[in-house]
Amino acid sequence: MINQMKVKTNQIILILIWVLLCAFSTNAQQSLKPYVLSWTEKDGLSDNIVSTIMRDKKGLLWVGTNSGLCRFDGKKFEIFQSGAKNGISSFEVECLRETSDGEIWAGSDGGGVSVYNYEKNDFHRFQQNKENPSNGLIGDRVYNFLKIDSNRILVSYRLLGSSSGGLSIVDDEMNIIEHVLQDKLNSLGTNLEITNLVQDTQDKNIIWLGGRDLFRWDMETGDFKIFPYTKFTSRITHFSGLEEVSDSILLVGLTFSGVLLFDKNKNKWLDKIHDKGIRTL
Repeated sequence: MINQMKVKTNQIILILIWVLLCAFSTNAQQSLKPYVLSWTEKDGLSDNIVSTIMRDKKGLLWVGTNSGLCRFDGKKFEIFQSGAKNGISSFEVECLRETSDGEIWAGSDGGGVSVYNYEKNDFHRFQQNKENPSNGLIGDRVYNFLKIDSNRILVSYRLLGSSSGGLSIVDDEMNIIEHVLQDKLNSLGTNLEITNLVQDTQDKNIIWLGGRDLFRWDMETGDFKIFPYTKFTSRITHFSGLEEVSDSILLVGLTFSGVLLFDKNKNKWLDKIHDKGIRTL
Protein backbone atom coordinates (compact mmCIF):
# COMPACT_ATOMS: atom_id res chain seq x y z
CA MET A 1 0.00 0.00 0.00
CA ILE A 2 2.88 2.36 0.67
CA ASN A 3 3.93 2.03 -2.95
CA GLN A 4 0.58 3.51 -3.94
CA MET A 5 1.37 6.60 -1.91
CA LYS A 6 4.66 7.39 -3.60
CA VAL A 7 5.08 10.28 -5.96
CA LYS A 8 5.41 9.00 -9.51
CA THR A 9 5.11 10.73 -12.87
CA ASN A 10 6.44 9.83 -16.31
CA GLN A 11 8.60 12.84 -16.96
CA ILE A 12 9.06 15.02 -13.87
CA ILE A 13 9.48 12.93 -10.75
CA LEU A 14 11.11 15.20 -8.26
CA ILE A 15 9.98 18.81 -8.35
CA LEU A 16 11.03 21.56 -6.02
CA ILE A 17 9.14 24.81 -6.24
CA TRP A 18 10.36 28.04 -4.77
CA VAL A 19 7.54 30.55 -5.02
CA LEU A 20 8.76 34.11 -4.63
CA LEU A 21 5.57 35.96 -3.81
CA CYS A 22 6.71 39.55 -3.99
CA ALA A 23 9.81 41.68 -4.01
CA PHE A 24 9.52 45.05 -2.34
CA SER A 25 11.63 48.09 -3.08
CA THR A 26 11.43 51.78 -2.23
CA ASN A 27 10.12 52.52 -5.70
CA ALA A 28 7.72 49.73 -6.58
CA GLN A 29 6.35 46.31 -5.76
CA GLN A 30 7.29 43.66 -8.29
CA SER A 31 5.70 40.22 -8.55
CA LEU A 32 7.93 37.32 -9.50
CA LYS A 33 7.01 34.10 -11.29
CA PRO A 34 7.42 30.70 -9.59
CA TYR A 35 10.81 29.12 -10.21
CA VAL A 36 10.71 25.38 -10.92
CA LEU A 37 13.56 22.87 -11.02
CA SER A 38 13.19 19.17 -11.76
CA TRP A 39 15.52 16.16 -11.55
CA THR A 40 15.23 12.57 -12.73
CA GLU A 41 17.56 9.59 -13.11
CA LYS A 42 19.19 11.39 -16.05
CA ASP A 43 20.39 14.05 -13.60
CA GLY A 44 21.79 11.56 -11.10
CA LEU A 45 18.73 10.71 -9.00
CA SER A 46 18.86 7.03 -8.04
CA ASP A 47 15.26 6.31 -9.02
CA ASN A 48 12.29 8.09 -10.55
CA ILE A 49 10.02 6.95 -7.70
CA VAL A 50 10.39 9.33 -4.76
CA SER A 51 8.88 8.57 -1.34
CA THR A 52 10.17 11.34 0.90
CA ILE A 53 12.20 14.57 0.82
CA MET A 54 13.93 16.45 3.65
CA ARG A 55 16.32 19.40 3.92
CA ASP A 56 18.85 19.15 6.75
CA LYS A 57 20.44 21.85 8.92
CA LYS A 58 23.42 22.10 6.56
CA GLY A 59 21.08 22.98 3.70
CA LEU A 60 21.53 19.67 1.89
CA LEU A 61 18.55 17.91 0.36
CA TRP A 62 17.92 14.24 1.21
CA VAL A 63 15.69 12.24 -1.13
CA GLY A 64 14.34 8.76 -0.34
CA THR A 65 13.60 6.65 -3.42
CA ASN A 66 12.83 3.07 -4.44
CA SER A 67 16.52 2.54 -5.18
CA GLY A 68 18.35 4.11 -2.28
CA LEU A 69 18.90 7.39 -0.49
CA CYS A 70 20.22 10.46 -2.32
CA ARG A 71 21.91 13.58 -0.98
CA PHE A 72 21.87 16.70 -3.16
CA ASP A 73 24.20 19.67 -2.62
CA GLY A 74 22.67 21.88 -5.31
CA LYS A 75 24.95 20.57 -8.05
CA LYS A 76 25.11 16.79 -7.89
CA PHE A 77 23.55 13.77 -6.21
CA GLU A 78 25.44 11.40 -3.93
CA ILE A 79 23.73 8.01 -3.73
CA PHE A 80 23.71 5.68 -0.71
CA GLN A 81 22.48 2.19 -1.59
CA SER A 82 21.98 -1.09 0.18
CA GLY A 83 24.98 -3.43 0.16
CA ALA A 84 27.59 -0.68 -0.17
CA LYS A 85 30.25 -0.23 2.52
CA ASN A 86 28.73 3.01 3.77
CA GLY A 87 25.24 2.21 2.52
CA ILE A 88 21.77 1.93 3.97
CA SER A 89 20.02 -1.24 5.12
CA SER A 90 17.37 -1.37 2.38
CA PHE A 91 16.88 0.06 -1.11
CA GLU A 92 13.39 1.46 -0.48
CA VAL A 93 13.45 4.53 1.78
CA GLU A 94 10.04 5.51 3.20
CA CYS A 95 10.71 8.36 5.67
CA LEU A 96 13.43 10.72 6.91
CA ARG A 97 14.20 12.81 9.98
CA GLU A 98 17.14 14.74 11.42
CA THR A 99 18.12 14.47 15.08
CA SER A 100 19.10 17.38 17.29
CA ASP A 101 22.79 16.49 16.84
CA GLY A 102 22.51 16.32 13.06
CA GLU A 103 22.23 12.60 12.40
CA ILE A 104 19.94 11.55 9.55
CA TRP A 105 17.45 8.75 10.10
CA ALA A 106 16.19 6.84 7.05
CA GLY A 107 13.25 4.49 7.65
CA SER A 108 13.03 1.78 5.02
CA ASP A 109 10.84 -0.96 3.63
CA GLY A 110 12.29 -4.09 5.23
CA GLY A 111 15.53 -2.70 6.60
CA GLY A 112 14.48 -0.87 9.74
CA VAL A 113 16.22 2.47 10.36
CA SER A 114 19.60 3.47 8.93
CA VAL A 115 21.31 6.28 10.87
CA TYR A 116 23.80 8.48 9.00
CA ASN A 117 26.72 10.15 10.78
CA TYR A 118 28.31 13.10 8.94
CA GLU A 119 31.71 12.79 10.63
CA LYS A 120 32.10 9.10 9.82
CA ASN A 121 30.26 9.38 6.49
CA ASP A 122 28.55 6.05 7.04
CA PHE A 123 25.43 4.44 8.49
CA HIS A 124 24.71 2.25 11.45
CA ARG A 125 21.51 0.25 11.51
CA PHE A 126 18.71 -0.21 13.97
CA GLN A 127 16.58 -3.19 13.05
CA GLN A 128 14.20 -5.78 14.36
CA ASN A 129 15.65 -7.85 17.19
CA LYS A 130 14.15 -11.33 16.82
CA GLU A 131 15.80 -12.74 19.92
CA ASN A 132 15.01 -9.80 22.19
CA PRO A 133 12.16 -7.65 20.79
CA SER A 134 12.28 -5.30 23.79
CA ASN A 135 15.70 -4.10 22.56
CA GLY A 136 14.72 -3.46 18.96
CA LEU A 137 11.87 -2.68 16.60
CA ILE A 138 9.19 -5.34 16.30
CA GLY A 139 9.12 -4.89 12.53
CA ASP A 140 11.51 -3.61 9.86
CA ARG A 141 9.11 -1.84 7.47
CA VAL A 142 9.27 1.70 8.88
CA TYR A 143 6.63 4.20 7.74
CA ASN A 144 7.03 7.38 9.74
CA PHE A 145 8.75 9.31 12.55
CA LEU A 146 7.18 11.87 14.89
CA LYS A 147 9.20 13.82 17.46
CA ILE A 148 6.97 13.91 20.55
CA ASP A 149 9.24 16.01 22.75
CA SER A 150 12.94 16.72 23.26
CA ASN A 151 13.68 13.13 24.32
CA ARG A 152 11.15 10.91 22.57
CA ILE A 153 10.37 9.93 18.96
CA LEU A 154 7.36 7.87 17.89
CA VAL A 155 8.14 5.32 15.15
CA SER A 156 5.43 3.55 13.11
CA TYR A 157 6.07 0.32 11.21
CA ARG A 158 4.58 -2.98 10.12
CA LEU A 159 4.72 -5.81 12.64
CA LEU A 160 6.88 -8.86 11.96
CA GLY A 161 4.95 -11.54 10.05
CA SER A 162 1.78 -9.46 9.99
CA SER A 163 0.00 -6.77 8.01
CA SER A 164 -0.87 -4.93 11.24
CA GLY A 165 0.78 -1.77 12.45
CA GLY A 166 3.22 -1.26 15.26
CA LEU A 167 4.32 1.78 17.26
CA SER A 168 7.40 2.27 19.41
CA ILE A 169 8.78 5.23 21.34
CA VAL A 170 12.56 5.60 21.07
CA ASP A 171 15.14 8.18 22.08
CA ASP A 172 17.59 10.07 19.87
CA GLU A 173 20.04 7.16 20.14
CA MET A 174 17.36 4.75 18.84
CA ASN A 175 17.09 3.05 22.24
CA ILE A 176 13.64 1.57 22.78
CA ILE A 177 11.71 3.34 25.53
CA GLU A 178 8.53 1.34 25.07
CA HIS A 179 6.31 -0.39 22.52
CA VAL A 180 2.82 1.12 22.61
CA LEU A 181 -0.77 0.28 21.64
CA GLN A 182 0.08 -3.22 20.37
CA ASP A 183 -2.91 -4.95 21.98
CA LYS A 184 -5.36 -2.30 20.80
CA LEU A 185 -4.01 -2.25 17.25
CA ASN A 186 -3.89 -6.05 17.02
CA SER A 187 -7.51 -6.33 18.18
CA LEU A 188 -8.64 -4.27 15.19
CA GLY A 189 -7.61 -6.95 12.68
CA THR A 190 -5.24 -7.09 9.75
CA ASN A 191 -4.18 -4.57 7.12
CA LEU A 192 -3.83 -1.85 9.72
CA GLU A 193 -0.55 -0.14 8.98
CA ILE A 194 -0.13 3.24 10.70
CA THR A 195 1.34 5.42 7.99
CA ASN A 196 0.65 8.96 9.26
CA LEU A 197 1.41 10.59 12.62
CA VAL A 198 0.38 14.08 13.78
CA GLN A 199 0.78 15.64 17.24
CA ASP A 200 -2.08 17.91 18.27
CA THR A 201 -0.90 21.51 18.60
CA GLN A 202 -3.50 22.30 21.30
CA ASP A 203 -2.73 19.27 23.48
CA LYS A 204 0.71 17.71 23.03
CA ASN A 205 -0.48 14.50 24.71
CA ILE A 206 -2.85 13.82 21.80
CA ILE A 207 -1.49 11.91 18.79
CA TRP A 208 -3.57 11.48 15.64
CA LEU A 209 -2.82 8.28 13.73
CA GLY A 210 -3.76 7.61 10.12
CA GLY A 211 -3.98 4.11 8.67
CA ARG A 212 -7.08 2.26 7.62
CA ASP A 213 -9.06 4.68 9.78
CA LEU A 214 -8.39 7.80 11.85
CA PHE A 215 -7.33 7.17 15.45
CA ARG A 216 -6.93 9.48 18.44
CA TRP A 217 -4.51 8.43 21.19
CA ASP A 218 -4.08 10.26 24.49
CA MET A 219 -0.56 9.38 25.69
CA GLU A 220 -1.31 10.57 29.23
CA THR A 221 -4.57 8.73 29.91
CA GLY A 222 -4.18 5.90 27.39
CA ASP A 223 -7.56 6.72 25.84
CA PHE A 224 -7.78 5.35 22.29
CA LYS A 225 -10.61 6.19 19.90
CA ILE A 226 -11.42 5.21 16.32
CA PHE A 227 -13.18 7.40 13.75
CA PRO A 228 -14.17 5.36 10.65
CA TYR A 229 -14.74 7.30 7.44
CA THR A 230 -17.38 4.89 6.06
CA LYS A 231 -19.82 7.82 5.83
CA PHE A 232 -17.96 8.81 2.68
CA THR A 233 -16.93 5.47 1.18
CA SER A 234 -17.33 1.76 1.86
CA ARG A 235 -14.07 0.97 0.10
CA ILE A 236 -11.24 0.02 2.44
CA THR A 237 -8.36 2.30 1.70
CA HIS A 238 -5.39 3.83 3.46
CA PHE A 239 -4.31 7.30 4.40
CA SER A 240 -2.00 9.06 1.98
CA GLY A 241 -1.78 12.20 4.11
CA LEU A 242 -2.75 13.68 7.45
CA GLU A 243 -2.23 17.35 8.31
CA GLU A 244 -3.49 19.72 11.01
CA VAL A 245 -4.57 22.81 9.08
CA SER A 246 -6.08 24.79 11.97
CA ASP A 247 -6.74 24.55 15.70
CA SER A 248 -9.81 22.45 15.00
CA ILE A 249 -9.45 20.86 11.54
CA LEU A 250 -7.50 17.87 10.23
CA LEU A 251 -7.01 17.42 6.48
CA VAL A 252 -7.15 13.72 5.56
CA GLY A 253 -6.00 12.29 2.23
CA LEU A 254 -7.19 8.82 1.21
CA THR A 255 -5.42 6.74 -1.43
CA PHE A 256 -8.60 5.84 -3.33
CA SER A 257 -11.30 8.06 -1.90
CA GLY A 258 -10.29 11.71 -2.01
CA VAL A 259 -9.68 14.36 0.64
CA LEU A 260 -11.79 14.75 3.79
CA LEU A 261 -12.07 17.24 6.65
CA PHE A 262 -12.28 16.18 10.29
CA ASP A 263 -13.24 18.42 13.22
CA LYS A 264 -10.93 17.25 16.01
CA ASN A 265 -12.63 19.38 18.66
CA LYS A 266 -16.04 17.89 17.97
CA ASN A 267 -14.60 14.48 16.98
CA LYS A 268 -16.62 14.21 13.80
CA TRP A 269 -16.16 14.10 10.05
CA LEU A 270 -17.20 17.16 8.07
CA ASP A 271 -17.05 17.32 4.29
CA LYS A 272 -15.35 15.59 1.42
CA ILE A 273 -13.57 18.34 -0.51
CA HIS A 274 -12.07 16.22 -3.29
CA ASP A 275 -13.44 13.01 -4.85
CA LYS A 276 -10.37 11.55 -6.49
CA GLY A 277 -7.83 9.43 -4.65
CA ILE A 278 -4.53 11.15 -3.95
CA ARG A 279 -0.98 9.94 -3.32
CA THR A 280 0.20 12.56 -0.87
CA LEU A 281 -0.75 15.86 0.80
